[in-house]
Amino acid sequence: MRESRQLRAEVLSQGDEIVTGQTVDTNAAWLAERLTDLGFVVTRHTAVPDDLAAIAALVRDAADRADLVVSTGGLGPTDDDLTAEAVARATGRELVLDPEALAAIERFFAALDRPMAATNRRQAMLPAGAVRLDNDAGTAPGFALEHDGALLAFMPGVPREMRRMFERELLPRIRARFDVVPRRLVTLRCAGIGESDLQARIGAFDEPGIALGFRTMLPENHVKLRIAPEVPHEAVRRVVDDLRARIGVPVFVIEGLGEAGGSLAEVTGRLLAGQGATLALEEGASGGLVAAEFARRPRIAAFVVAAGVRFAPPGDGDDPARRAARLTEVSGSDWGLVTLPERPVDAPAGPLPVAGTALGLAGPGIRAAR
Repeated sequence: MRESRQLRAEVLSQGDEIVTGQTVDTNAAWLAERLTDLGFVVTRHTAVPDDLAAIAALVRDAADRADLVVSTGGLGPTDDDLTAEAVARATGRELVLDPEALAAIERFFAALDRPMAATNRRQAMLPAGAVRLDNDAGTAPGFALEHDGALLAFMPGVPREMRRMFERELLPRIRARFDVVPRRLVTLRCAGIGESDLQARIGAFDEPGIALGFRTMLPENHVKLRIAPEVPHEAVRRVVDDLRARIGVPVFVIEGLGEAGGSLAEVTGRLLAGQGATLALEEGASGGLVAAEFARRPRIAAFVVAAGVRFAPPGDGDDPARRAARLTEVSGSDWGLVTLPERPVDAPAGPLPVAGTALGLAGPGIRAAR
């Protein structure tokens, strides 16, 4: 078994639609994050077209470099699904029929009350000696095998099928095969600040055993800390507290220290619930997007007592803070939030400039505009 801190993983993606940009490869991103969380160092993402020789060469090269190779795509029933044949060629094996895989495919079609096409039989042809990875959400079984000291795993390209197969079938085999020591992950979720400003506020960062990185997930920016197992909790807490002080108010929640996390809408909802408070919304510049964020979370939406879209800009003497206060009075809510376009209604067509948005907030002891 190879040294756990040196465990390397590569993620492969197969399909003409991937390399031509017709399909966004979300599988590689999901797998890389999952493998990193497990403790692997993901060294490469590689995409390859539906070409038998190219796939076989990539599999051989990846097996030479990595401890674990995880691939998606190319397990379907059509002539351009070449993964099993390419892996057999790369590893010097024959393709053999897996009777249990075939039976599972036949059951899948029987449950749909549809005849199975003859081409689906090829999905049950796996490299000799490979371990089948069952697929309870589709027709394509995956498979895993050892080659040149590496574990190679091949799964369907359909994201829902791939994720279920990874968690149920592949993950237990990874944990049994490798002495994986996960690095801890702490995330400072921020709103209202860009990556460059985050970097400027944080400045130099050099903490042994802690790697700092950034991730943009609009409308948020995240500061991510990957922490080696040997770093004590007290040191982690000190670093996190220092980063929070450097960044300031844009940090709205910290995940990975045992506290509840979530999006800005989820955190706001918990605060409302904790206070037993209610919220009313009047949206112009945001066009209902704030209400939509709450609507996707029924428990939080219960605290929104009114929500409307009104595109008219504020009139003379009608500043956003006053409008928010009037909203609380009319709706009977504890808090009121308005987002107003400052451009006149008869202004030329085109998108509103970022600076042309007015925000108003009113609540217990506060009336503010920005």
